[in-house]
Amino acid sequence: MLLLYTSSLPSLPSPIDSPPPYHNMSQPDYPSIIRQLQEQVEALTAQLAGRSLGAATTTEVTKPQVFDGTLSKVSGFVLACKLYLRIKMREMAVEKQIQWILLYV
Repeated sequence: MLLLYTSSLPSLPSPIDSPPPYHNMSQPDYPSIIRQLQEQVEALTAQLAGRSLGAATTTEVTKPQVFDGTLSKVSGFVLACKLYLRIKMREMAVEKQIQWILLYV
């Protein structure tokens, strides 16, 4: 004997057009961070362009500030470390570079 079970299914909710705004979640100000990094790159590019290719001078690079764990400062800290390592510690072993970075964390 074959029984057919028919019942009305509950209607599905209509899809949401856009997600609700999340007012209580703080987001880093990415445009501001990007603008600051672009300004730093432009300043360094201008500094390098102003030097003659044959002159053997030392480049002054500030060391990064001690990282305090603030999420919005991560990209700036990483960039400062990369710049310093590329300019001042290029020939050092990777282990020495890592140890140097850990001094600032």
